[in-house]
Amino acid sequence: MYIDDHAQRQLIGAPDEWGYVPITQPVMTRVNQLLSTTHIQQLFHDAARAYEAIHRWDVFRHFRDRIPKVTEPIRDAEFILPAQLDGGDWRFMREVSGRWPKYWDYCLSHACHWTSIPWLAVAKQLFPDHQWDILSSPLHTGIICVDEKVVFDPYFYAVSVPISDALSMWDNVADGVFEANEYYVNGDGYSMVNGSSEYATRFWNLVDTFEGTEDELIQIINNFIDKEQKQEELGIESNYCLTDHDHFNQDPETLLVLASRADQYARN
Repeated sequence: MYIDDHAQRQLIGAPDEWGYVPITQPVMTRVNQLLSTTHIQQLFHDAARAYEAIHRWDVFRHFRDRIPKVTEPIRDAEFILPAQLDGGDWRFMREVSGRWPKYWDYCLSHACHWTSIPWLAVAKQLFPDHQWDILSSPLHTGIICVDEKVVFDPYFYAVSVPISDALSMWDNVADGVFEANEYYVNGDGYSMVNGSSEYATRFWNLVDTFEGTEDELIQIINNFIDKEQKQEELGIESNYCLTDHDHFNQDPETLLVLASRADQYARN
């Protein structure tokens, strides 16, 4: 679905006419209800897991001597919260009276390409009469309703990013043509806009259930990384293709090359 030329001019040329969906008390009450449902919690869990998979690989690739542990749900909860993965301190810098708003638990710094998917599900239930679309660029992914000239972005709203700054992050889309972006949601536990954490997530799913010792697993991974690096230095292309699902099986070694390049694929 393409946003038409008139709507495109509205989005780019009149930022003062746009605004965020304000998280007023009535809206917050409804949002809290939605965030308590299993379906929405599962979507945020999958988005957080996908985000974490990329960063777990970054940590392993840097140190190469340990397997980064997966984040576990708090206490007896079934799902993890995006806030558990947040390295930012923005919550402590906001002036609020009493407890933090519940929706802050589902905000995650620098994770818009992942968390926009569950927030889209929230927006559709919150305002079912609006036409919501995901809009993405390398700088930001967000949820918009062109007809109402509103952006649904609870994280940007929470940290008080000016709406003009939010809109400007989409100005660099090629030739000014905006397309409502495709997104990926999968029952295996990964989701992302304009890319995929699929490979890293599947890789870590196997690693986390590996029956051998951690030292054995680390050796296997490092052997493959070294092999790939040598092939790259020699200009030899890998025999593994990120988009070839036939390579996914129970052989851990087969997945290592896919994981080693998953973060690059997801960020391109």
